Amino acid sequence: MPDFKFDCPHCGQSLEAPEELLGDQINCPTCNGAIQLPKPQPSAPPPPPPPALPVKKKLVTPPPPKAPSPPTGVHSQPVKMEARCPKCGSTNIQAASEGQSKGFGAGKGCLGLLLFGPLGFLCGLCGMGKGKTRAVRMCMACGKKF
Repeated sequence: MPDFKFDCPHCGQSLEAPEELLGDQINCPTCNGAIQLPKPQPSAPPPPPPPALPVKKKLVTPPPPKAPSPPTGVHSQPVKMEARCPKCGSTNIQAASEGQSKGFGAGKGCLGLLLFGPLGFLCGLCGMGKGKTRAVRMCMACGKKF
C-alpha cells in the first residue's frame, strides 16, 4: 500500500505513515510531538464508462456459388452422342451380334455317339460354339444392318 508523506508540524521532519493510520493521532519519532493525521479523503468514484453505442448488426449473405467454368478448349454445351441410321436417319437403333457357327454341334455329337461310341460323341462336340461373330447395329425403323 502507498504510504502517506507529510512533515512534522513541530520539528519539520519528513515522515511517512501507512494510509491505514489516516485520521489517527501519532507521535513524531524525532521530537515526540503529537501529530493529528488528516482524515482520509473519500476517493471520487471512477467516472462511469461512456454509454455503449448501439451496435447495428448487419446481415451479411454470402454470394451465390459460381458455376465452374469449363476448361479451355472444351465445348460449353454437352455433346450428344446419338447413333443414326445411315439409310433413314432414325435414332431407334439396337445393338446385336450375328455370326455363323462352323464345325460340329450337338446333333453331330449324337450321331458320332451312335456310330463310334463315346469317342465319336466327344469329336462331335469339339467344334461346338466356334465361329465368327461380330457386333452389328440394326435400325428398327428400316431394318438396315450396319
